[in-house]
Amino acid sequence: LRYYAAHTGRFGGTEKINMQNMPRNSELRKALCAPEGQLVFVADLSNIEARMLAWLADEVDLLDQFRSGDDIYSNLATQIYGRPINKTDDPTERFVGKTAVLGLGYGMGATKFQATLEAGAMGPPMKFTATEAQNVVNTYRSTYSGVQLLWQKLELKLANTINPAYEEEWHGLVFKDKKIYLPNGLALHYNDLRYEFGQLTYDSGRAIEKTWGGRITENVVQALSRIIVTDSMLHIEKDTTLDAQVVLTVHDEIVLISQANNPDATMDKLIAHMCTPPSWAEDIPLDAEGGYDVSYSK
Repeated sequence: LRYYAAHTGRFGGTEKINMQNMPRNSELRKALCAPEGQLVFVADLSNIEARMLAWLADEVDLLDQFRSGDDIYSNLATQIYGRPINKTDDPTERFVGKTAVLGLGYGMGATKFQATLEAGAMGPPMKFTATEAQNVVNTYRSTYSGVQLLWQKLELKLANTINPAYEEEWHGLVFKDKKIYLPNGLALHYNDLRYEFGQLTYDSGRAIEKTWGGRITENVVQALSRIIVTDSMLHIEKDTTLDAQVVLTVHDEIVLISQANNPDATMDKLIAHMCTPPSWAEDIPLDAEGGYDVSYSK
């Protein structure tokens, strides 16, 4: 693994191997096996980015849906189609809701949403007219108006850091010196940040990049979600009652090796650690699910 490979702190690959990109249920994954007498335990944080986005945006209704265990994809699809949608009877409509929840939180517009559906980027390809795509975008933004406000808020806060005297703490973040400091002390760097002709730009080290509210929101959400995952890994390693070793992290999941005896208890402890909110976001509703096998078979 390449530690802190991305701008947001996400892990990556090195030496022409990226363990983050092994296809699900592939032979590559299954080739990773537990030693004799042990098992591979895998748990994934459910909808962590959507939950983090809702928390940052103070979307109380959406947070309550997460706490109640609601199917948020069906709930949004119900708003889009104007009739009750559920996972069993309306898989296509629910998929549109899922694509909207996962795709529209960072400012994606109707044209790109339409192309995303047609390309099958998140599932089966679907044909949508420009009007239908715009309707979905409008419904998402009106249903979760706090998200659109968050884009504007974060863009303004980052732009203010161009002023060397500006410093503000908000939701566990500190905005100052052309950086967004994270709760773990690291920061999102926007070197040579400028605001010209109505556009924020910064030097990424590779090129001069444009940025805006939706993209800044994506940076912050991914960085905070990454902290949730890595903090969970640390808690697991320190748990003396859990005879387990963290061997891998893939996006929002943690992979352990532990003894094969009493695997359900091990799984329960793993889930419990991953569902414990951090001190800087004590009210964020977390959830996780997973399983175990002799190999990394997810």
